[in-house]
Amino acid sequence: MKAIEQWGTGAGASPAIGGHYHFHVEIERAIADFFGRESAIVYTTGYTANSAMLQCLLKWEDLAIFDAAVLANVQEGGSAAPAGLVDTTGAE
Repeated sequence: MKAIEQWGTGAGASPAIGGHYHFHVEIERAIADFFGRESAIVYTTGYTANSAMLQCLLKWEDLAIFDAAVLANVQEGGSAAPAGLVDTTGAE
């Protein structure tokens, strides 16, 4: 209720559009502390989480294999990563 009183409610936008506020930092810090990590990132949508995750996890020596059934955001993240990609769409 305190946050609602201070910040209000309504349709909003991601921090990239609406700004990255202290409460974003606070929740990321709380999550990092909970998991015993140095830091954490909270993504505003599953799309951005899926896309960014592969970019962070895949390295040059990795190989990502996907087909037409993979979500566009997963393919996008894999394509932006330094890893090699194999698209098996249409392969028999």
